[in-house]
Amino acid sequence: MAGITMVTWLGESRFQSLDEPISRVRNLAIIHTLAYFLFLLFFSYLVHLHPYVKLGPLPEHAGDVVNSSRNDPILIYHSSHTSRNKMKALLTGISGQDGYFLSRFLTEKGYEIHGVIRRNSSMSQGTVSLHTKDVRDNITIHYGDLTDANFFSKLLSEEKPDEMYHLAAQSFVGYSFQNPSSTYDVNISGTLNIANAVKDYSPGTKLYFAATSEMFGQPETTPQNEETAFKPRSPYAVSKLAGFWTMKTYREAYDLFICNGILFNHESEVRGPEFVTRKISLGVARIANGSSDPIELGNLDARKDWGYAGDYVEGMWKMLNHETPDDFVLGTGELHTVREFAQFAFERAGFRITWKGSGVDEVGISEDGRVLVKVNKAFFRPLESDNYLADYGKAERELGWKPRTKFGELVKIMVDSDLKESSHSRE
Repeated sequence: MAGITMVTWLGESRFQSLDEPISRVRNLAIIHTLAYFLFLLFFSYLVHLHPYVKLGPLPEHAGDVVNSSRNDPILIYHSSHTSRNKMKALLTGISGQDGYFLSRFLTEKGYEIHGVIRRNSSMSQGTVSLHTKDVRDNITIHYGDLTDANFFSKLLSEEKPDEMYHLAAQSFVGYSFQNPSSTYDVNISGTLNIANAVKDYSPGTKLYFAATSEMFGQPETTPQNEETAFKPRSPYAVSKLAGFWTMKTYREAYDLFICNGILFNHESEVRGPEFVTRKISLGVARIANGSSDPIELGNLDARKDWGYAGDYVEGMWKMLNHETPDDFVLGTGELHTVREFAQFAFERAGFRITWKGSGVDEVGISEDGRVLVKVNKAFFRPLESDNYLADYGKAERELGWKPRTKFGELVKIMVDSDLKESSHSRE
């Protein structure tokens, strides 16, 4: 009688004749092994590789909020507007002017967009609410704070975006003199938190940092380019310069793809009302609709290199899609005074304005004698910066970027938008 033995394979016991062909045992082992590894691959795909693994509750529709700071269990859900084939971009400051235009631009490029907004009592999303439905549906909002290092560490480790645009900041120069501590906390500590999160949790992410021409301060040479010495003259400029050098140092020390964009003043119809250009366009619209209150401005002789924000976000994207990380100046290469901006704005609304007086006594008067503009010394900066003029030659040569919107067209866009909005609000 042939001998009998017991064979155990993957926990299964069976009796088998020693005379049974060895090939049958080998085939059975191969089948069991393949089935086991196929199961492991499928499970790994679901838990680790699937593009819709998120933290938080199941959204009701595309574009819902995901609170990545909570320690909720992992939920797998499908979002109709995302695809693993899409590039993923993460934006801080998505609710501001540059975030508005960059979200539109990247949506047109086919990106999946994630944005960080500081949590507020009204749950306001700023300029995000101004987008068309197709752009809004392409945005996932994460509520967090720049000063929360743990939030960004977790967010970067989970999302691992292809590109990150750090646009958020306390960016109002006048306020930075009133509260330098808050400005430094947000602009310096917040930037460091992001640099560390990218370095530690998503080193493959390309990172853009929004620097500023304010870092040049009172420049010794005009125009300014990437080689011009920095001489900041406000707490805001100092904080941005600290961020600039942080990013430059991390790029070189840790071999990260980080670009500093040294952008000169860029404005638009969604600029914050505290900025002088929007203050003028809103004031002109108000006066055109019957208000008798003049616009109060600071130094009418202050000169700026003003461009259109919609042009500049393309430059940001071009930086991160350049062959190598570097720093670039973006601007128009044209200087205009605050007085010129006000003059162009009133003329666009049909007013002929005449300037009389000088210094703090200067006023802008209409043809019928009304005071349209007057100077308020409270709006002067403690230290004025002047002669900001961009030499964007490097960006033009290496990125193929140059501004498209001229000064007069910029003023027209802003005034027309505010006139339209003002007339609608009266209806």
